[in-house]
Amino acid sequence: MARLGIFWRIVLIVAVALFVIQVVVFEGVRRHKADATVERRYSVGERIVPYVQLLDRTPPDGRPTIVALARTNGIDLSFSQTPPAEQPSHFGTGLVRLSFLVGHELERQGLGDRFFAVGNAEDRDDGAEGNDDERRILVQIGLVSGEVARFDVNDTLTVRILGWPIGFGAGALGFIVAIVALVAVAREARPIAALSRSVDRLGTRLQPEPLPEAGAKEVRTLIRAINAMQQRIATLINNRTFVIGAISHDLKTNLTRLRLRLEMMPDNPHRARALQDVETMQGLMTDALVFAKAALAVDAVEAIDVADMLATVLAERAIVPDVLTLADGPEAAMVRIQPAALRRVIDNLIDNAQRYGEGYLGVSLVSEADHVVMAIRDRGPGIDPDMQDVVFDPFVRVETSRSRDTGGSGLGLTIVRQITEAYGGTVRLGNLQPHGLEAVVTLPRTDAAKASAVTK
Repeated sequence: MARLGIFWRIVLIVAVALFVIQVVVFEGVRRHKADATVERRYSVGERIVPYVQLLDRTPPDGRPTIVALARTNGIDLSFSQTPPAEQPSHFGTGLVRLSFLVGHELERQGLGDRFFAVGNAEDRDDGAEGNDDERRILVQIGLVSGEVARFDVNDTLTVRILGWPIGFGAGALGFIVAIVALVAVAREARPIAALSRSVDRLGTRLQPEPLPEAGAKEVRTLIRAINAMQQRIATLINNRTFVIGAISHDLKTNLTRLRLRLEMMPDNPHRARALQDVETMQGLMTDALVFAKAALAVDAVEAIDVADMLATVLAERAIVPDVLTLADGPEAAMVRIQPAALRRVIDNLIDNAQRYGEGYLGVSLVSEADHVVMAIRDRGPGIDPDMQDVVFDPFVRVETSRSRDTGGSGLGLTIVRQITEAYGGTVRLGNLQPHGLEAVVTLPRTDAAKASAVTK
């Protein structure tokens, strides 16, 4: 089985299911036919009308012989002097087709003018009971003598196994086998679904999650390749971060020396601009290092109250927003995230709002059923709708100058998106009316007690 591919596995499952259905139905019919008498192959009308013709030609003293002959063929024959006062209704009892077949056979034999009625054996009024093992039909047909012949016969139009029609049994069996086949196919598809989830998480977290190799040969080969690819990607990302960190460390050392030398220079405009360039370079290296590390180490998380973090950042920066709305309740805005990562998101969004917001800052935090929604609003010029997705790319700036005083490094929103997506959240931008920009961050909400237990 391990050598079979997924195509041949599905073919085998379908073939086995069809084979099981055919074997069971064939065996059931074979056993039923072994116990069945010859006359069960014919319809009720074809079995009964010849007895009616025989009774018309036989004197009353010869009827016991005909009754005995009918009994040997599974038919209980009795007589009534007059037709029943109330003829049973054929509609709603499942006997319409039987009544039609009996009437058709009577017409075919030239007895179309005869009275006849078809009902269940329970309609008998002589106290006799039919065989409980199979469905019994009571057919009443008028004779030439004016009497009524009552035929208590088994329902032979529907072949039954264990009391159930064979069509119903085959359908029920097919349904059961189909369910089993679906379960088997779902079992074969389970490794593919797990692989899809793992690859999806890899795209946001960049953390390798090796999957156990299971399923068909092609699936196991694919899982093996994906596991190796995850490991290579993680190695490349770690190497990139290591190189950027090493470069940043060495450059910071040289920049620190350069800053010290500049501090000892006489105060003049060139010295001030040189110090500003050094600070710009240091900020750029810090942003680049944060960008490189944003998708890593997402496992070291804890339960954080976003409302507390917002209040702390605003207080430390001595910012009083024009509008401040925070979620109510001690656990209303709890998320599982690294505190430093959450602070970086808040700092970057507030920096953008202060840089472009023309003196206005609005902060709101709303707790929904499964998410915490944080919105930072300003009254700046906004961003063209065509650029609202592009500005999340690295080093893309709406402000075209290269000055960090007016445009930043172009990594702020990139870092915000990378952090939020690494923790299962989203970020989007939208223009406000009549002017302004709204940055909305959505993070999965968590229960504080549950998050604390998981972290420990």
